Amino acid sequence: MNAPAQAPAQTPDSSTPPIVEVDASRQDQITEAQAAAYHKAGLLILRNVVRGEELVALQRETLPFVENALRQCEGRDEAPTWDTHFIGAMKHGQTGKLTPFRQEYVAQRSAACRLLMAHPFILKSVQRLQGSDFTATWDSMVFKSPGHGAIIPWHRDGNPPDYQPTPVFNVDFYLDQADVSNCVWGIPGSNQWTPDEANSECRRRNSVPSGFDATGAIPVPMNAGDVLLHDVKTLHGSPWAQSKLRRVLYYEFRAADVILKNNLRTPAYVKRKQMMLKSLIAQRAAAPVGRGETPCAYAPKAGDWNQIELPAGWEPATYQYTHEDYMP
Repeated sequence: MNAPAQAPAQTPDSSTPPIVEVDASRQDQITEAQAAAYHKAGLLILRNVVRGEELVALQRETLPFVENALRQCEGRDEAPTWDTHFIGAMKHGQTGKLTPFRQEYVAQRSAACRLLMAHPFILKSVQRLQGSDFTATWDSMVFKSPGHGAIIPWHRDGNPPDYQPTPVFNVDFYLDQADVSNCVWGIPGSNQWTPDEANSECRRRNSVPSGFDATGAIPVPMNAGDVLLHDVKTLHGSPWAQSKLRRVLYYEFRAADVILKNNLRTPAYVKRKQMMLKSLIAQRAAAPVGRGETPCAYAPKAGDWNQIELPAGWEPATYQYTHEDYMP
């Protein structure tokens, strides 16, 4: 696979933890040392995770999401009213065009996206970071529309939970190359900051005339098939772009106790999402994409459903568990 268009910039000073890179073609999960580096920086680059026909299928099945979104926005001055299954459009700061940037619940809409959720390198690495009770939560696609990519202001993802014994993070699967014209920027080590420190820095960086101050931050160019792990507390974002299409699948993972003790979703949500993930692991193992892989040994223990054995061939009736339907 070709190298990124530009290697990540050097860290601003010696006190900033480096963003470690891992070649997923040479190991079956991240190591303890790599996990420790991730905990410090809040970012970890995984090269060569998705390859071959799997990458082609993901690119093919997600392109209609972008094309449909662009059609919906064509000729409009304001975002149309969509249901919760498709979210995200804004006026481009340079072209003035209404530009879409997000699609929710991709697992329901794409077989390739479903099987990707059971990727063994990723699940084994998630298990190393979060323990056996991890749960797949969000599944979304964030994209830069070709020619008028939306800005993603500096932010932390959502409201990081108070009770967080294990990190909450997104696994960002890149389906297109991201170079310095449209890549994400991050601040390694900002996952260690207090909420006040993080909020103040986001306000400062987002208040400049361009809407995005990248001073001292690090660009993270990626290849198609690479993955970025980013802690929800790590400050990140990307400026307006006028370059090529860039699609990134965001799969968020949380440990079950983080969800339940923070009262974020109901126990039924955790149970159904863990059953769904068990089914997807079995589906991937039986599919051509899983040939030659060693699946993740997924055996969550939280809750009274932990001993559930799924019947052979069982699949959930849906892969979309709308968050609003499972609020406590």
